[in-house]
Amino acid sequence: MTTEPVVLYEKKGHMESALQAYLSALQINPALVRSQLRASAVLLGLGRYQESESLLHKALEIRPEDVLLRTQLAITLVNMQKW
Repeated sequence: MTTEPVVLYEKKGHMESALQAYLSALQINPALVRSQLRASAVLLGLGRYQESESLLHKALEIRPEDVLLRTQLAITLVNMQKW
């Protein structure tokens, strides 16, 4: 699944719709790291930090060296005051 149409939800402020689309894609293919990253960003924006953290840890199991994933995790942990 390409994420470009889903990003339009985000740009229009339809965060819950965007999140549901990303999560639906992950149900089909849990290895879609880009969808995990985007879903975690939406969750972060919604203040759902623990869910964001969980998704990022799953993504890092697939791509442990991914700098974007690690950066997003750091941002999430700072928001959770877990630094």
